[in-house]
Amino acid sequence: MAIDDLGRSEAVAALSSIMQQRKNWPTFVKPFLTHAWPKQLAYKGEMASRAFATLLAEAGDDFADAAKVIVPLLRPVSHLDMFSYYMTKDDDEKHDFARRFPEATLSVLAALVDENRPTVPYGLPKVLDLIAESDPTLRRKAAWQRLRDLTF
Repeated sequence: MAIDDLGRSEAVAALSSIMQQRKNWPTFVKPFLTHAWPKQLAYKGEMASRAFATLLAEAGDDFADAAKVIVPLLRPVSHLDMFSYYMTKDDDEKHDFARRFPEATLSVLAALVDENRPTVPYGLPKVLDLIAESDPTLRRKAAWQRLRDLTF
């Protein structure tokens, strides 16, 4: 709690690296975020949120579980283009989260994208289409409709 947003983003980057190298989301990264990471609004910085987006993009099969833990730690960010790209990577089963985990993907995007951002994330319409294609019931969710409205 004593470090600033830059320090927290560097800590998240370190967690991401540990997670990728050792494949230990459930045994180390998840417990650390659940029990030790500050939950107060004052500690939800944009830089840390971007770092969490990167961690999520590297979560692989643990994406849905990681999203449940990380979404409450996020705040909207100004630029998120690469994250949208990873959500729809057709040629890479590791990252095709919009098809594999449509509800978790929607939850993450809803937390990271708000109406006050300067631009719409690259590929957001495609991500939303894939989410709806994978689980048509998600079109009725307020989060999906709000994000879709941002693309027009």
